[in-house]
Amino acid sequence: MRKKILCIELIGIWGSGKTTLIRNVNSLLNDSGVSSMCYDDFVVLRRRQRYFEGFLYAITSPLAFSKFFYFLVKIFIKLRPFDKFQFEIFLTFVKVYLAKRILLSKSPDVLIWEGDFHLLTMFIKMKKLSTKDFLAASGVSKNNHHILLPVFINVADSIAKNRVIADQNSGFFRFSNVDIKLLDERYKYVTDNQSYLTQTFNDESIHHAIVKGDNLQEKNSKELFFLINKIRDFL
Repeated sequence: MRKKILCIELIGIWGSGKTTLIRNVNSLLNDSGVSSMCYDDFVVLRRRQRYFEGFLYAITSPLAFSKFFYFLVKIFIKLRPFDKFQFEIFLTFVKVYLAKRILLSKSPDVLIWEGDFHLLTMFIKMKKLSTKDFLAASGVSKNNHHILLPVFINVADSIAKNRVIADQNSGFFRFSNVDIKLLDERYKYVTDNQSYLTQTFNDESIHHAIVKGDNLQEKNSKELFFLINKIRDFL
């Protein structure tokens, strides 16, 4: 029997606290003896090793890789990410999609991530995608051995924006000055896309969780850690 991996996908606007929550919960899981991985485990690999792992994935899983390439072409046509910002998000989506599958090949107990679904909400034309496209984006199917739990982080735009600006002022630059001015506009369509995605999950009976982004990180970290362990008890 193949090992079931619990995949936690965090979804939230910029400044909602995804990265901090992921790192906190990832540490709590590993400290408790649960094998957990996140995007940081891919980033720490040397560039040469990342390319090698990607090449290895392509040659050892040719069918999966060809489906991945077909899927990318398909959603590119639907999403039409032709402006600079949208195209950069698409490139990030490609990198994250591959990185996730490389880490899944390591067979952790838990993979906690801000990836596929989160990035899809950043596309203006996300609603052009079908339910099948959404599920394919995260590698979910009826026969898939991974267990998926999307986690939405709900937070007021004003709170999230203040966090982004505070990060900018402290030297952590996520956006250019031009992009900062466009943040309110982008928050609107991203939050709208998140609501659409939530409704899609409800319609398809896909279990998901919601946390309050204005809570203290320690509170959210402990609650998500507790939820993950509860789910693992049933795997």
